[in-house]
Amino acid sequence: LALALALGVYISATVPSGRWPSISQAVAFLTARSCLLTLDAQPADPKYWRPSLLLLVPPSQAAGPQPTAGGASLLLRLAHRLSGSGLVVGGRTLPLAAIGGGGGGGGGGGLE
Repeated sequence: LALALALGVYISATVPSGRWPSISQAVAFLTARSCLLTLDAQPADPKYWRPSLLLLVPPSQAAGPQPTAGGASLLLRLAHRLSGSGLVVGGRTLPLAAIGGGGGGGGGGGLE
């Protein structure tokens, strides 16, 4: 008992006072990790499937597609109707010269 008391006094005297780490953060991390791993293990249910579309606009339309009377582009409206409640991502393609490529070497293969 005296040895344990002496060891406790020695540790409290030599260890610099500071904030000791909390175990609650580690427990929260492990709980979140285990929940995410169980989500990954479950098969995907088709009733939660939502379509996703990627809308690419040519670079020649630098100002964007011509807007309709409602203010939204015709292509964006079409993509929204096709996807229903899904995700629509829009973007513009760039020629290889605009992104620093475009050197020689035949074959093309750019996003032009």
